[in-house]
Amino acid sequence: MVLAVAGGVALASPPSWVWQGQLSWELPGGTFSFATKMEVLWAMRLWAWKGSLEIKDGFWTGLSFSGSGKVGFLEIFPTVSFDPGIPKFSGATLGWKHPFAQGSLSGVARLEEKGFGFGLTYVGGRGEALQHLRLRFNLKRYLDEVLENTFAPEFSFLDALFRIPLDFCRTTLSARFSYTKAGFEALSLGLSLPRGLPCDLGFWANILFRVDRKDARIFPSLVYTPPPGIILFLGVDWDGSTFRGIKIYAFGLQGEVGPLRYRFFTSLAEDEISFIKDPYWETLTLVFAFPGCCGGRGEVQVDLYFGNTGLFGLGEVGILGKLPLAQNLQVSFGMSASHSGTQKLSLGWEMSL
Repeated sequence: MVLAVAGGVALASPPSWVWQGQLSWELPGGTFSFATKMEVLWAMRLWAWKGSLEIKDGFWTGLSFSGSGKVGFLEIFPTVSFDPGIPKFSGATLGWKHPFAQGSLSGVARLEEKGFGFGLTYVGGRGEALQHLRLRFNLKRYLDEVLENTFAPEFSFLDALFRIPLDFCRTTLSARFSYTKAGFEALSLGLSLPRGLPCDLGFWANILFRVDRKDARIFPSLVYTPPPGIILFLGVDWDGSTFRGIKIYAFGLQGEVGPLRYRFFTSLAEDEISFIKDPYWETLTLVFAFPGCCGGRGEVQVDLYFGNTGLFGLGEVGILGKLPLAQNLQVSFGMSASHSGTQKLSLGWEMSL
């Protein structure tokens, strides 16, 4: 890897590298997998660069070069990636960010073998009516990747979020607007009911207008801050236009006892909202931290999953540990076993220099 820098700017420090690897086995069947990642980092005045190479099961899976730096008040983030298995160019992304008004304005440009796209994003400051604006040209909606095979980008979509305080009734009106290449898509109006109810309980009502629906729908929601150490997910039980009450979707407890952290979590509506991986509906997590060598800290985490099978409903056990062996070396290990007979073992490491 060679890095050429114009203008006489020299490296402020010698390159450093990080090597990560993981071996894993799955039983029954004895499936074996090996993945490794190598990163080389350069630090320069106002700039930092990184080269990354990934290999899995003997095949190159990723090769990229990225950087971050400043030019005046402008932050710049270039990235170039390749598919080393063919090999061929995958794509290049140039991002930037700059303070603007009370918030910040950022942009992105994406070049791929099949096309080109760009976009702008504005994040408003506290108290501004315009809180968020996303404008994209030939980019996917949620990923900064090229949408269509063209190097002449056209408008793709626009999303905007406004928040307007209504001081006369101690609440806030929010409006979310989306517009696509085909035209108007949706408008959502939200109104938070005044707080001050017992236990810091509050409500939020949203009215949604969509171009693919002829009617407007109301979606009430709940805002609640539970006491420290308590996990609680509440919702409004709403059927069409009928209010049925408050529904508890999940609850739990979390805290610390000396070096031990614990978290107990129960999901009551897995068919509606999936909080825990199938087929389980309850978990208990125990994390024990201990001092390691060279000033580092080790950690062992135990995850217990409960469902409708196994002794006392215990269907799966997972153990994950991290142990620093030296100042620049850390190893990790993992094990999981389920009532179905599936077992997984893993051994990983991270070394830096």
